[in-house]
Amino acid sequence: MCLFICIYFVFSFINKIRREYNFRKTPRISESPNARTKELSWEKANSPENQQEINKVREELAREKANISKYQLEIRKVKDELSREKANNSTNRLEIYKVKEKLSSEKVNSNSKKLKLENEELLEWRVKCEERETRRAKKYNAILGGKESAEEGQAQLQRQLKETNVQMQKMRERLLQCNCKDASETATLQTITLQFQTEIFKMKKNNTRLHDHIKALTSNVDITSEENKNLRQQLETVRNQAKISLVEKERQLCDVLFRIEEEHSNHIEEVTKSQIEHQN
Repeated sequence: MCLFICIYFVFSFINKIRREYNFRKTPRISESPNARTKELSWEKANSPENQQEINKVREELAREKANISKYQLEIRKVKDELSREKANNSTNRLEIYKVKEKLSSEKVNSNSKKLKLENEELLEWRVKCEERETRRAKKYNAILGGKESAEEGQAQLQRQLKETNVQMQKMRERLLQCNCKDASETATLQTITLQFQTEIFKMKKNNTRLHDHIKALTSNVDITSEENKNLRQQLETVRNQAKISLVEKERQLCDVLFRIEEEHSNHIEEVTKSQIEHQN
């Protein structure tokens, strides 16, 4: 661009110099009263003094023409280079166009691939969303079923609570009855045991008295006589019978005590079971 501007200024300067030279060289005759003065000025211009200056100007013009020819050669070279660059630019444009077409085709292919992938992802997401919706529906139905089952369970629990309350009331009544029976039975058993103990005490007393009486009789009676032997045998039989009766009474007392303990343990087990059921 700067080269073109320089060439333009050079051509304008050359044209200006040519105009001045032609104006000075060609004489002009006008019909005005000042024509003579103009001719005189022309003659002065053609004087030998001015010829030297004209020659200098001509030499400068020749130099400028040579420079102009050089510039024209350079301009031609520049034009050739520009034409080459234009050709190269055209080829480059074709290559660029081809590359752009390739890029556009690749972009289209990549976009189509991306669209396919996005469509596949969208389908997957839709399938996942549908699965989630079905799961949510199942969960919602399960929650509704759970609520219904919970309500039914609550109703059943309330029924069971009512039944357990009734059973607890019955158990309490049974406990009271058992306690009353236990108290009466323990009282009767205690009276029976006292009776047995008194009888055993009496029998032991009688047995000791018999022993003392037998000792007194044996100490006073002669052992050698047959009557005394018979009496002694009778006393021994009485003594053995008293021992046997005492043993039987003791055995009966032990049986009664064992029965009392069994009934007491059974009563304790029933009471503990009723307490556990009451707590549950």
